[in-house]
Amino acid sequence: MDLEEQAVGSGGDTGAREHAMTAIATHYRAHTKTKTGIWRDLAVRKRKTEVDGQLGMLAAKGEAFGIAMPLTRRLIELIRDLEDGRRQMDWANLEPLAALAGGGRP
Repeated sequence: MDLEEQAVGSGGDTGAREHAMTAIATHYRAHTKTKTGIWRDLAVRKRKTEVDGQLGMLAAKGEAFGIAMPLTRRLIELIRDLEDGRRQMDWANLEPLAALAGGGRP
């Protein structure tokens, strides 16, 4: 099982999830790119992203393990809004995610 599978499939094992997420973060800190491909597609290239192939697959994998993925699903919706011009790039786009993480949904 790779680190992503461990992070998603750890269920209630907080220690295993934290270990996997720390390893993933350490791996990506070594990369020179500071923005994701999704961010670059939206902000720089002004084109549709590969959100379904990246985050959509992550959400589906988590759900297959029986883990609800509401934040990831909401993020996908927000990215689609950006792609389709219903939202503009702005820090305020994080507010619906923060509200959902806190138990509410605007």
